[in-house]
Amino acid sequence: MAWFLRKAFTFGPLRINLSKRGLGASFGVKGARVGIDAKGRPYAAGGRGGLYFRRYAKRPRPDEPAAPGPDVAPGSRPTSPLAWIMLGVILAVFALAVVMVVAR
Repeated sequence: MAWFLRKAFTFGPLRINLSKRGLGASFGVKGARVGIDAKGRPYAAGGRGGLYFRRYAKRPRPDEPAAPGPDVAPGSRPTSPLAWIMLGVILAVFALAVVMVVAR
């Protein structure tokens, strides 16, 4: 019969997981979390009511060549859609703050 050791320490939405394989960390709320397991693999987990899932991020294999990307000038990086979304949220919060200050 196999044995296991697992202990979790919770600090708000941050959870530190200690197991016999090592240390892991995750961030989120009950039912939706993202984190890194004890082997260093990033994952997303979720579920409620007895139905749960865990999806690991795909990593390219060392023997596989990287997929060709768009032609980019040397020294520059393409901007990801996530960066544009984050910029939009920051600008929206800033605009809301300005409107609230002016309304006083």
